[in-house]
Amino acid sequence: WPSRCRAGASLWRARQARTWPEGAEVRISTRCRGSVVVIKVTNTVPAGQGERGHGLALLNVRDRLALLHDVHGHFRCGFKDGIYQVRLELPL
Repeated sequence: WPSRCRAGASLWRARQARTWPEGAEVRISTRCRGSVVVIKVTNTVPAGQGERGHGLALLNVRDRLALLHDVHGHFRCGFKDGIYQVRLELPL
């Protein structure tokens, strides 16, 4: 990760493509469904699933969502068809 972003994202992408030609493809989508916002982040895993970490970041997101939105917020994550997916549902 570059130490400063003032050079611009396009320069960083060029360096990334040159350094890691087999990088993952990341997609972020948002939708509004009635009174709920759905945020979905997916990424391919071209090198295969790596070693499982401690999952602290995912637990932190899940806990914060529960504290802020109680039963009205939903969080799911995991592999589906070789793609890692995270889905958040938040009330407006």
